[in-house]
Amino acid sequence: MSFGMPTDWTPATLSSMDGLTFAFTLDETGEVVVAKFDSAVEGHEFVANTGATFDYSPSAAAVRVGDATVPLPKRPATRRTCTYRECDQRTRGHNQHYIPVLRAMNQKFCWFPIDILAHDGTTLTFRVSTPLGDDIITAHNHNPEDLALAQEYNPDWKILRYTVDGGGYRAILLSDKPVTACTTEA
Repeated sequence: MSFGMPTDWTPATLSSMDGLTFAFTLDETGEVVVAKFDSAVEGHEFVANTGATFDYSPSAAAVRVGDATVPLPKRPATRRTCTYRECDQRTRGHNQHYIPVLRAMNQKFCWFPIDILAHDGTTLTFRVSTPLGDDIITAHNHNPEDLALAQEYNPDWKILRYTVDGGGYRAILLSDKPVTACTTEA
């Protein structure tokens, strides 16, 4: 007997918090859920109270931490599969969140040249030599065009970069797991 309590709880992990948007990944399926808040303060308080790991119920549009159940302020919007150009996910292997990118870019001496060994769509295997030794890394990003241009790697932040016209850099936030399908609001 359920007494009206949801029975579809699934483990989830915080992916990103970007202004009014709270994104998390369902651990068992890799599906990304995006919830929106009315204010950044409301979103940050929510994350402060739930932490980085929790259970999620799609039917209740709520998260559970221990014995506490907290409803999301709005039911997450329906999402549709899209190309990487339309993708609005701010998760590893998708679009960059500015904080790790800025921290990595500010580490002047922590970028190391790479040798691309294999590139197959959203998967890149490369060799990098650091003061700690040589390593072969397989990483993933939803944008195969960016991966093909990668020149340097920052092992502290797991970010690749390449030089763009005008002398700046473009960052590529990597995932150590194959990326989930790109999605955006339907």
